Amino acid sequence: MGKTLKVELTVKEDDGRVIVKTLYGEDADKWQRLVADLCLFAQVHNRNPDWASLQWRKTEAWQVSESGLDKAEYRLILEACSNLPKASGNYHVNDFITNLMSTVLDKQLNPTTVSNIENHYKSKRYDEIRTHDDLVAFFHKYPNTREGNTEAALYLWGYKYWNRMEQLRQLVAYFDSIEVSDEESLERWAKNSDFHKHFEGRIKGLGIAAYQWLTMRKGVQTVKPDSRVKRFLRKATGRDFSDKEIILVLEKVAAELGIPANELDWAIWESEGASH
Repeated sequence: MGKTLKVELTVKEDDGRVIVKTLYGEDADKWQRLVADLCLFAQVHNRNPDWASLQWRKTEAWQVSESGLDKAEYRLILEACSNLPKASGNYHVNDFITNLMSTVLDKQLNPTTVSNIENHYKSKRYDEIRTHDDLVAFFHKYPNTREGNTEAALYLWGYKYWNRMEQLRQLVAYFDSIEVSDEESLERWAKNSDFHKHFEGRIKGLGIAAYQWLTMRKGVQTVKPDSRVKRFLRKATGRDFSDKEIILVLEKVAAELGIPANELDWAIWESEGASH
């Protein structure tokens, strides 16, 4: 497997913030897509691409051998992914409240339960709780205790998931601290944040899978290391993978196949759901 190059593109905002975009590529075809990615990055930050001012740093990035994955395993994963049916849906969600709730609810819950919760919210609470301010006002009605969060969860979701209501409070508090309070600011954060710098350890019980899932719903091209993806890789290679390995290898496979990483994730998710 050839070396992959990493390029970091830095844009300085008017308010002094420095935003860094990291891109990966191996050959001319990959770099053509990276140029398009750069243009999107510039558009998000309302900047015309200024090649002279961009700070380029070319370094050798991940190689297959560095993650403990040998070439034979990589080819097995590549073949398994290339044989997947095309994904029939996508992950994009453009509702702020739904994105927040999905972040704390989707982890290790049966899809039927998640669907029941969504239906309860949409049919009974949707008109009442639509914005950040509505959600904060709702929190103020219930004490932040196990009993209070159980009562709040029953009202909002129809289930007694007090611990997930507690996580929702913490998630909103974290986003309040960085001025994320609507879809526009959430998307900006998702596309320019880093798990280790901006999310890890902020909300107890929410780790890399929750972060990946949230950013994917806002259009970030990556994958989430959930149970279905882990099962898919285990079937393809006969061993388990760490979260970091999953993200690295599947992003690399998606690039080689020429498809968005989150589309590959969705195809895996649908395939594994159909087989169980």
